[in-house]
Parts: sequence; C-alpha cells; structure tokens
Amino acid sequence: MKLYHYRRETGEYTGESEARLDTLETKKQKREIYLIPADATPIPPPETGDESVALHKNGVWSVKPDHRGKFVWLKTNPEARVKVQFIGDIDDAYTDQSPDGIDLPVWDGQKWIPNADAIAAKQAASKLKSDAKTKIDQLKTDAKKTKNHEELKTLVAELINCIKILV
Repeated sequence: MKLYHYRRETGEYTGESEARLDTLETKKQKREIYLIPADATPIPPPETGDESVALHKNGVWSVKPDHRGKFVWLKTNPEARVKVQFIGDIDDAYTDQSPDGIDLPVWDGQKWIPNADAIAAKQAASKLKSDAKTKIDQLKTDAKKTKNHEELKTLVAELINCIKILV
C-alpha cells in the first residue's frame, strides 16, 4: 500500500513511500493492517502544475497556487519588490510584472507604464537647475567686472536666488 506524505505545518505534499505491514495487528484481525505514520495518508494527492502544490488538510487534498521564491511588486510602489514565501494566491495589491526598464514606472491597472507627469517634472527640474547654473556663472563674471557697490548687492541677491533653486 502506498502512503502520501505532507508537511505538518503547511499540508504540502512531500512524497510517497510504501506502508509497513503491522504484523501484530494483521495476525489479530486476520487481514492486512498497515502502519500509517503521522503526516501521511493512503489517499493520493491530485495532479499539480508548475506553479501549484497539493495540500492536505482535514483528510482532504486540494491544489493551491505556489509562487514561493518568485518576486512581486507593490502596484503603488514599483520599488517595493517582495520575495513570495507562502503558498496561495498573491494579493491583488501586487503584480508579478517587473517594472525594470521603465522610466519612473506607474501601474495603470494592467501594466507598468512611464509616469508622464513625473518625467515632465524631472525634465523641468533638470532644465531649471541647468539655467540656474548658467545664471550663476554669468553673475560671477558680472560681479568680477563691476565697481558699483549697489550693482554688486543686486548681483549677490540674484546669485542667492539661483542657489536656492539648486538646493
């Protein structure tokens, strides 16, 4: 007689073995009686696919998704990558689609797409910094040339405003 073993903690199918005959009980009852250890059953598990596992609970086998070891990403934060460590369905707040290779990704309900607003803001900030650096260089040049104290104060104030943009 075959026995099918499962993990006590999860009920996950782990393999099969041949049952040992209980010779004392077999003689007493005059029929074959087998020893069935804990965490084993004579009921065979159902077939499973690549990403599923058979689980035994309360005397019944079932099939559940098994994504352990794979990575999923939180749809609201593409930087929140999590390694799955449990048997069962993945929460709808996560996706197994990687956002890698997408500039400033955002989840659109189906897939990761570039976040146009964030990209535009990043480009605007980059241009603002570039313009501020150019203005600073020009103000430095003008400050070296000026002899007028009031004009120098105005240049320094403009320089401070440009530095605030960079910070």
